[in-house]
Parts: sequence; C-alpha cells; structure tokens
Amino acid sequence: MLDKSAGHTAVIREEELQFASGTHLLAGRLYHPAGQARAAVVLNGATGVPQRYYRHFARWLAAEQQVACLTYDYRDFGDSSRGHPRRSDATMAQWALEDQPAARAELQRHYAGVPLWVIGHSLGQC
Repeated sequence: MLDKSAGHTAVIREEELQFASGTHLLAGRLYHPAGQARAAVVLNGATGVPQRYYRHFARWLAAEQQVACLTYDYRDFGDSSRGHPRRSDATMAQWALEDQPAARAELQRHYAGVPLWVIGHSLGQC
C-alpha cells in the first residue's frame, strides 16, 4: 500500500488475520512498516467502533513512525461477528480480560523482540 498523507510515498504492507481468544476467532488487520519496526502497537478499540475506523491512524504509525500496528474487532462484533449482535452473549469483561490479551499475544507472535505498546480508546483503555 502506498501512503502519501505526509507528502511522500512510504510502502507498508497490510495483512488480514484471524487469531483465537478462547473459543472465539477474532478478525484483525496488521499494518507492517516498510523497514525494521521500532515498536509494535495493539490498538484496542472503543465499544461499538469497528477496527476499520482506526485504519488511517494505523497506516500513519506504520508509514511515518516505523511502528507495526494491529487493529481488531472484539468477539461477536464487526468482522469478528458470528451472527446478529442481539444474539451475542459476549460481555465487556470478556473483551477486556480475554480479547485484549489475545490481541497482545498475537502481536507479540509477529513482532517478538521489539517494544510492545498498547493504545486504547474508551473501553480499550482497560
């Protein structure tokens, strides 16, 4: 992908992935910087905000800051949904205590050896 937002062209790679959180599969997108990553960030989103909302920020981190970024949707939401949200029994506690650590573990699997940072928005600050 080419990012021209800062007046120059930087090449980054975006990778769609799925990873386990207990018995659930979460959908995510990993934004890889063109060169060596100086850090890796998992972006825990807010309640009711799909991962795609954060795509411009994630691309900026990868292209301009050389920081890999993982965005994802919590269980039973967005691209991680297994059906209509009204039929979901997922709780915010599961999102915070199970899904967020699963996302950190997935990012660590891809970027072992670099500092791991967490950015949270609203619920994502847990």
